[in-house]
Amino acid sequence: AALFIAIGGLPAEATGKHAIPPVVTVMDFVDRSETGNRKPWVAEALSEMITTDLVESPDVAVIDRNNIAAHYREMDLSRTGLVSPESASRFGRIATASHVVFGSYTVDKDGTLGAEVTVLDLADVEHVKSIRAAGHLAKLIQIKNDLVIEVLAALKIGISDKDKVLLLTPATISIEAAEAYYHGLLAIRDRELEIALGCMLGAIRNDTRYAEPKAALIDIYRALGDAEHARLARESFYREFPNHRLVFRELYDEAEGLRETGRRTEAVAIYERITKETLDIYAAGAWVRLAELKAGTKAEKINYYQKALFIRPDIGLFKEAAVRALHE
Repeated sequence: AALFIAIGGLPAEATGKHAIPPVVTVMDFVDRSETGNRKPWVAEALSEMITTDLVESPDVAVIDRNNIAAHYREMDLSRTGLVSPESASRFGRIATASHVVFGSYTVDKDGTLGAEVTVLDLADVEHVKSIRAAGHLAKLIQIKNDLVIEVLAALKIGISDKDKVLLLTPATISIEAAEAYYHGLLAIRDRELEIALGCMLGAIRNDTRYAEPKAALIDIYRALGDAEHARLARESFYREFPNHRLVFRELYDEAEGLRETGRRTEAVAIYERITKETLDIYAAGAWVRLAELKAGTKAEKINYYQKALFIRPDIGLFKEAAVRALHE
């Protein structure tokens, strides 16, 4: 029988393994290397890879750092690591986060990478957990794995040896491929799409099984207005990585487009597929859409919202929609 816990005044299913998971955001890393040794792509790599590993953990809810970056900079956590209880409380309300992870690193002339991560509990800012890891830049992925294990420990989340293998399996073991990919992400951020395209193709040449640059090609070709290459990249990605999380992002976006143009039946079919094949943020969003588009009774609608909240109990909009349904 299912267990139930109260979340925001609404019963939500729980496994008993954990109630409400820590809600974490991983902010951009800061490069503290001397001017001649700076490698901005490492900042992107560490932030993105740590975020991805935490997303893969069922015991952590992760918030996109891009949504709260301005508030993070305002608090200047990256520079000082210090924050008052008042500003931490304000940041937590804005971010709907319980913890923030931020870090910095240096790269020496000989290629030694030293990284430091701070895990800040926004409800208890007096207790800050600092984590350090170091090694040659060629061992970036192992350094990242060491940091992730310690971040999970700081969040009081245990991880078995079996789960470590599953959680920390890297997207690529090629440092050259990773460097090209993260250079590409920086180029996308700067709207230098031709450069980004070259970087992603370079990453794929270095590792033909690297999913992330292949997914990035879809968005880059779309942004360049090359619909045919975007279609081919999308079809190739779906064939090669049918269960990758980025497939479900694409499917969710497709369903949203159908919903917005009034093609509800087709949208519902895709939302249902997502809920059957994954348990990530896109499945949570799909359950909410099914509550809006498919539920025929109040009980069905509440059930769909419960399923969304079980996956992502941290999302306030889900809670608010569920409470409204409860009182309709």
